[in-house]
Formats: sequence, C-alpha cells, structure tokens
Amino acid sequence: MEKQEYRILIKHCFLMGKTSEQSLQWLQKCYPTSAPSRTTVYRWFSEFKMGRISTEDAELINPYFFEESLNGQNYVRFLREQLGYFLVNIPLMIRLNMWFMHDGAPAHFSRIARHHLNRNYGQRCIGRGGPITWP
Repeated sequence: MEKQEYRILIKHCFLMGKTSEQSLQWLQKCYPTSAPSRTTVYRWFSEFKMGRISTEDAELINPYFFEESLNGQNYVRFLREQLGYFLVNIPLMIRLNMWFMHDGAPAHFSRIARHHLNRNYGQRCIGRGGPITWP
C-alpha cells in the first residue's frame, strides 16, 4: 500500500474520533507487515489536529514571478499584498504556526524586509540575519 493510502486511513481514524494509539494498533492489526510506524501515525495525527486537511506530501505555495527588479520594497509589497492569495487554501491553524523560509538574497535581507518578517513571523523565520540562519 502506498503511503498516501495510509495517510487517508490515518485521517479517517482521526475524523472518527480515534486516538493515535488506537489508530496505530488498528493499522498494525490490518497491515502487520507494512503498517506505518508509531512516529508516522502520531505525526499525522498532530498535523490533522493543527488543521491540516491534505494528505499530500507537502503544502507548498506556487512560485511568484516579479515583473520588476526585486528589491526590499517590492519584496515587502509582495509579502503584504500577494502572499495571502497563495495561502488561501492553507488551513488557518497552519498559517498561524507556519515558518517562513527564504534564502539570503539582498531583497530578503533588506532592513524593511527583516522588519516586516520579524514583526509577522518573529522566531519562526529562517534566513540570513534571522533567528535561524540559512546555510
């Protein structure tokens, strides 16, 4: 069975009000040689508790292409005016707890961008000059 199919079963158990332990035991009983690990079941339960709907591998947003040269002001304008449209299908609990990651491009590291990111993401920002640095 594919991992996507196991995730659907885990989500079904979650929606039926089962605990992660009950779900794990059921999966181990039904699929003794291929059941997902305890870590996998518990992690997906946690994801669903936080509001995740999808059972796909990742909830990523699509790329955005700037018509003008990228600088700090244009980048912050994108963050304020466009990013929300990309996040509309992401559940609120995930948006409230999501991490923001970007590389060390000059526009990302500009004073105005760092100020905006610090104000909106605080310690949940990965990038040059942030709380968690980008390698």
